[in-house]
Amino acid sequence: MNNYLLWNSSESSILLNLQNKEKLEINTHKGKIKIENYQDLKYGNILISSTGKRFYVIPPTHKDKHSKITRKTNTFTIKDLSIILAYTSITKESLILEIGTGSAAGTIFFSNFVKKIISIDTNFYNLQNSYKNINKLNLFDNIQIILANQDNLIFKESIFDAIIIDLPEPEKYSKFCNYVLKSGGDLVFAVPNIEQVKNAREKFSKENFVYFRTVEIWLREWLMRPSYCRPHHEMQAHSMFLTFCKKINHKNI
Repeated sequence: MNNYLLWNSSESSILLNLQNKEKLEINTHKGKIKIENYQDLKYGNILISSTGKRFYVIPPTHKDKHSKITRKTNTFTIKDLSIILAYTSITKESLILEIGTGSAAGTIFFSNFVKKIISIDTNFYNLQNSYKNINKLNLFDNIQIILANQDNLIFKESIFDAIIIDLPEPEKYSKFCNYVLKSGGDLVFAVPNIEQVKNAREKFSKENFVYFRTVEIWLREWLMRPSYCRPHHEMQAHSMFLTFCKKINHKNI
């Protein structure tokens, strides 16, 4: 499947995910866009709507894809997802376990950077919605979603390179994470309250985890106009605390 962003402005853009060389007629508040020839969708081309507005054909960013996800639960924001890559050792060869699929925002984002991601959730309706979001972008090649919790999962010892937890009480999975995560592997957990961070850090520190770092990310975009520049009236302030740590191996002592 090919992904295209038809961009007119920050307030007007359309994400297309096409499987076939199909003709399209897209209705927008800036007129109709007719795509008669698949070659019109080459990156860098310009499409003109029925009202004369220009739409530029460009590859969508990860933020563009993230903004089109249907959300039925609280989910990772793009600012939080981005910092996870910088604060971990995740690579294109990594096998990742995600605990708490939610709307699959994290699942979709990380699938672009890893070998495979397995995501679990205990809520059937969350997984229904996440399946639809993943299917929109045709990303099932390296994504597996499972309805389960730690009590009915069977994984080999030390199989995962990283584990990402998006649950209110991540410490409930401390022993499970210690078992399935490789030595030197990354553990990331996200919670909204600083007391939750404290409780979880204390628990994981007793389960062979070290090198703890807790951060929160604030993001503010700027409006650039010919006559003035100013901060955008909306900003992404605190959404969650992210805590990072590494598993160590006590067996060699």
